[in-house]
Parts: sequence; C-alpha cells; structure tokens
Amino acid sequence: MQLEVHSLIHSDKAKLTRKAFEWKANESISNVEIIKRQKKCELTIQRQYMTRIFRNPIYCGLLANRLLDGKIIKGNHKPIVSKELFSKVNNINTEKNGIRSKQRKNNPNLPMRGFVKCDACGKPITGYIEKKYNLAYYRDHTKGCCGYNRAEKLNEKFITFLATFQIDEKLIAPLKLQMKFTFDYFNESNKDVLEYLKYNLNTIKEKM
Repeated sequence: MQLEVHSLIHSDKAKLTRKAFEWKANESISNVEIIKRQKKCELTIQRQYMTRIFRNPIYCGLLANRLLDGKIIKGNHKPIVSKELFSKVNNINTEKNGIRSKQRKNNPNLPMRGFVKCDACGKPITGYIEKKYNLAYYRDHTKGCCGYNRAEKLNEKFITFLATFQIDEKLIAPLKLQMKFTFDYFNESNKDVLEYLKYNLNTIKEKM
C-alpha cells in the first residue's frame, strides 16, 4: 500500500533538512544550535517544529497517520534521510551537566509535565529524572526563567489545589438530583424528536 505525497518539502531546502539530521546524529548538538546553523543558510525553523521534524517518519519515506490504525506504511515519495539516520536521531538521549535523561510521555513521577505552564513566562514546563539520586525535577527551558524545581513539591501543591474543588459528601446526592431535573427541563423538547426518529427507524427496518 502506498500513499502519494506531492510536496514533502521544498527541494532547495531538503539538503538543509538532511543536514539537520546528520548534525543531530553525529554531533548530538541541541535543536537550538541546529536552528542557528540553518538560519545562516537562510532557513528559519521554530524550535517546536524542529522537534516535530526529527520525530516525523515521513522524512525517511514512511507514513504514519491515525487513519491507518497505528500502522506505518511506505509512502510514494522520495525520502530525505535514510531509515538508519532517522532511527539514530530518535534514539539519542540528551546529556546536560552530567545528567542523562530520556523523556517519557507517561512518567508517574512527572504528571504535570506539559500540563502546567510557568507563571513567569507562560511556557509549558518539562521534566526529567536525575539518574544519580533518582529524583524527579520540573524545569522551564526559557532562558533566565524559574530554573529547576523538585517534582514532589509541585505535585503536592497541585493535589492541595484540587482539594479545593471537592464537594462535601452529604451534598453529592442532592446535587445529582438537581442535575437530573435540570437536564430533563432543558431536554423536554427532544422527547418528541426521539419518538419521531424511532418511528422512522422502524419504517426503515421494515423496508430492509
């Protein structure tokens, strides 16, 4: 099965995209540094898009889409990078200040990652596990912003915050009853529509 992709990237920029993969794989430099190098070559890409490019299999000739039920298929387009180079880039672990980290989407120690925004700059916070002491930290990548925070402290603050939305147990039953009354009141007119639809459905079944 093949899907045709008419325009993957401008042909005159494909070499720079391939170069970005090579820089990442062979030099393990940051996306920010790659963007700086590309800008000198008159190619401007925002940092978040650079990450998407590295993770998108379309650049190695493959296609992945929710309509394909999780399958990855060969596309009908010319790949910009080899599958080996693409795999090498996506298997790199970032190392900063002697701390080796690998992001995980569902880390139970970092539930706030990507969900909470920094109150100073408004950017989503990220997180990592410090390997030496096995401690979880949240951080903000914005230069000159809040820096590092122990994940345990922020998680506890959020739990305390959620507690302010809890309903007294003795109020749950009357609240459910009131919600039912409210729902029935605003959906009274839909009862006639429902009966009409049921009648049409039975008519269609008979014809079938």
